[in-house]
Formats: sequence, C-alpha cells, structure tokens
Amino acid sequence: MATSLPFHDLEQSSKKKCRIWTSPAEHGKVDPGQLQSLLQPEQKLILLYREGGQWQTSSSGSDWDFSNGSARLVLIQEVDRERQPAIVMDAHQDERFLTCPLAPFRSALCCPILDGGSLLGLLLVEDRKSARAFNFEQLQSWASRSAQLAPSLKPEPTPPLDLRKPLALSGLALLLLAIPFWFGGPKEKPQQRQAQVNTLSRQEMPAATVAESYLAGLRSGNLNGAYRLLTSASQKSLSEALFIERTRGWLAASDRAWGLKFRQIKVIRAGPTLCQVQVVPQGQASKQELWTWDLVREESGWRLKNAPGAGES
Repeated sequence: MATSLPFHDLEQSSKKKCRIWTSPAEHGKVDPGQLQSLLQPEQKLILLYREGGQWQTSSSGSDWDFSNGSARLVLIQEVDRERQPAIVMDAHQDERFLTCPLAPFRSALCCPILDGGSLLGLLLVEDRKSARAFNFEQLQSWASRSAQLAPSLKPEPTPPLDLRKPLALSGLALLLLAIPFWFGGPKEKPQQRQAQVNTLSRQEMPAATVAESYLAGLRSGNLNGAYRLLTSASQKSLSEALFIERTRGWLAASDRAWGLKFRQIKVIRAGPTLCQVQVVPQGQASKQELWTWDLVREESGWRLKNAPGAGES
C-alpha cells in the first residue's frame, strides 16, 4: 500500500508555499547526493516533481525562490511547456529574464524527467557565479541522467481492487477470458515501452550555444567534437585529421590556447539563416586579438562557417 511522504511545510512572505523533504532517505527513491558529487563547489541542483497541481522541491534549503515572476519559475515553465532541456548561458543577459528580478544564478541547466510522454519531474542545475559555466555536451549529459531518474519518480501502483464476487460471476469471468484462446490463440504481449531520453538536438540549439560548444571543445582539447560543428562544406573540403592538425598549430601560436579560458561569446548579428559572433578576450587576455565567427543554419542545425582550422578567424 502506498504511503504518503513525510513533508515539512515551509512558507516565507515573498515565496510560494512549497513542501520539502528533508533527506533522501525520507523519500526512499531518489538520492540527490549521488548527483551532488558531479557538481563544482559553486553549483547546486534541485529535483522537482508535481503534487497537487504544483511543483514541489526536494531541496531542504529555504533559498529556492519559485515565486511568480522569478527567473527559476520562468525557466521551469519553459521546460514544462516544451518538454525539452533548456540552457541558460548568462542569466544577466538572457532575454527570457528581462522582466524578472535579478536571477539567483548566472548559468543554469533544466532537464525534464519523462516517462514516455508524461512529465514526472524536473532536474535543475545552477551555477551562481560563472556565466557560460555549461555547454551543449553538459546539457546532453544531464538530460541523460534525468532520464535515468524516471523510474524513481514514477508513482507506486494502485493496489488492486477487491474482485471477490459470487461463484457464478467468477465462472462467467473465466469463460469470457477463455474465449480469445478458443478463437485465435493467445494475444501477443504488448511490447514494453522504453524510457524516453528527450534531449535537445543540435538542430534545435541556438547559434550562440553552438559557438559556445565549439569554444568549449577548443578549451578541453575535444577537437573531434569541434569538427562536427563545422558546416558540411567545411567538412567536405577539410578532413578531420587535417582540421585537428591545423587547429592545434593555430592554438599553439601567440598563447591562444592559454587565453581561451578568458574568452566569451558575444552575438553581434543574428538572422534566420546567418549569425555572427565575436569571441571576446577578457581579463588577463584582453590584449589578444578579437575573433569573429560566422554561423549558418543548415538542415542539421547551426554550423560554423569560419573558425580556427576551417578558415580565417
């Protein structure tokens, strides 16, 4: 028999009332502690699920603001509506939060927890200090982890009804159940539906996020992944091995590799099929050259037309 979860009510004057479980053991299914180990010191996560038509939180902290108009509420409402993972590169410059009070995070990821087409919950990961703390690959990884949480959030099955009836009715039920076997044999068992991993494809990623992912590939040395973000024409004219060789040589010159951690993407021109971004050096690398990258929209999504190793930058 299903039992109710032990909740504690928390209410603050500026916040919506939310019910909070205070430890993973109380819930008995999801253990956020296993996911906490994947975070940086300035990052934190929260698991949300629906109860009584409202979002409830697994956090035991009192600083999670989901009041009307807050940046968090705007973000989770978007994921709730679209059933797709969402990424926030810089909340201070994100148009989605222009009318919101200052967001309590700088970067964020939010992934739906789905069972087939049903939304069971949300996984929200935040970085309070750093802009562009997350990239496309990290979004995909967290989306996969959120899919693995679905079995833990599925409601317990309802106990079967008491079907004890008079003997005559029981015999009639057995007779009705036997009819399919007499006239057609046993029916095939329905195939079990596999858990759906609803991730955001590169086709759906905005141009700036693709540029961020390319920059992240340069920073981490994942040049194979960076190569796959080039236009199809660039990939046809330049093999992956040659791209990696050229890019490594390009990065080795003028302390470019060292300065990557100080660079940020800034969109300077945006259109339906063409986007232009600047890769702006900041801080200790502020005297390095300014790079301009062009992105074009292909059938597979946004791709870089000119970038290190694929043309002039």
